[in-house]
Amino acid sequence: MPDVPQPASQPYPPRQPIAVIGLSGRYPGGADDLQQLWRNLVDGVDAITDLPAGRWDSAYAHADHERKGRSDTFAGGYLGAVDGFDAEFFSISPREAQQIDPQQRLLLELAWEALEDAAIAPDTLAGSRTGVFVGLSNRDCADLGDDPGINAYPTPASR
Repeated sequence: MPDVPQPASQPYPPRQPIAVIGLSGRYPGGADDLQQLWRNLVDGVDAITDLPAGRWDSAYAHADHERKGRSDTFAGGYLGAVDGFDAEFFSISPREAQQIDPQQRLLLELAWEALEDAAIAPDTLAGSRTGVFVGLSNRDCADLGDDPGINAYPTPASR
């Protein structure tokens, strides 16, 4: 039998209480907040719709589902108004905002809304033991920008 490593006497720091005090979210079916999401769930709303007009170029459509880089359906759970963003509110130049993936812009908006939901002024967090945890990946919306080429601002974190 191979040697099994023994855990350290204290492998993790002692458990500390945490609190989730602010939430926000955007969901398909017109649910721009958690209250509408709950109403949609209770009412059995089917949030799957056809592709919103202007979301992607119809050149991506192709009846052959085996063809790479194409889709034979565009039905999905879409968020509304992914191209809207108040860049000035976040002190982001219009040019930079235009080149930030809509998912990244949405993240900024939702982080701010979570602070509002928690009734916390962001400037009170400086120096505090506060964490913001987010899961996000891909640049699925990158082709929505006017210039999808290489630019200086691929994500807000690059600043």
